[in-house]
Amino acid sequence: MIITAHAAQRYVERIAPHFTIEQARTEIGLSERAIATAAGFGCTAVITGFGAKLILGPGEGGDIAVVTVVGARDRAQAVPGKIIKRWDRARWARGL
Repeated sequence: MIITAHAAQRYVERIAPHFTIEQARTEIGLSERAIATAAGFGCTAVITGFGAKLILGPGEGGDIAVVTVVGARDRAQAVPGKIIKRWDRARWARGL
């Protein structure tokens, strides 16, 4: 699994401003099992327990890469052309 510098930087900006880049990489790496499982199903994103949506993409050599991180408050804006109310976010996260 590859964690890009961009993803680590976005994690620091959006999730944990008190972390360093290396701490952010380590924290994202804790979700490696979930990322590998999701990639096996063909998913392009993983919503973690620490309030972040990890966006996945192809890495070098066929490996999976975490390309960016979207914060929990930013997820509603991540859907172009659709405004999601707070009470509807749980339904949207499940794909309903």
